[in-house]
Amino acid sequence: MKILCSITALILLVACTNEPKRDLTHLEGYWEIEGVQTPDGQQKEFSVNTLIDYIALKDGSGSRSKVQTQLDGSFISQPTTETFKMKDSAGSWYLFYTTPYDSWIERLEFLEKDKLILRIPDGNTYTYRRFQPININP
Repeated sequence: MKILCSITALILLVACTNEPKRDLTHLEGYWEIEGVQTPDGQQKEFSVNTLIDYIALKDGSGSRSKVQTQLDGSFISQPTTETFKMKDSAGSWYLFYTTPYDSWIERLEFLEKDKLILRIPDGNTYTYRRFQPININP
């Protein structure tokens, strides 16, 4: 009986957590920065972006590269690609980056199909929207 009560309590505890599960498949794709908020509450908004981030993810590893959009809908890739590992720690997802020049961590604060929020250790929070190409064809 104690085992049954323990299992039931564990199931209820897991089911009642406030942290929603994130569908990490939404992370993959093209992301355009929308704004940055500093720890003291200052906000910088970006209305026009010439460079956007392309994020690829597979089996807990990923890459992030900058691409420049073209009027015809194509992209020009920038030469730098950063790789990362995804890790779950205490119910939060983290992206661990390592390059020959630096290493850093980003915490996945929010992820939905069209919105991404990342926080870095200095407290800056970066908000992205899913990139939508401009359609200039009539």
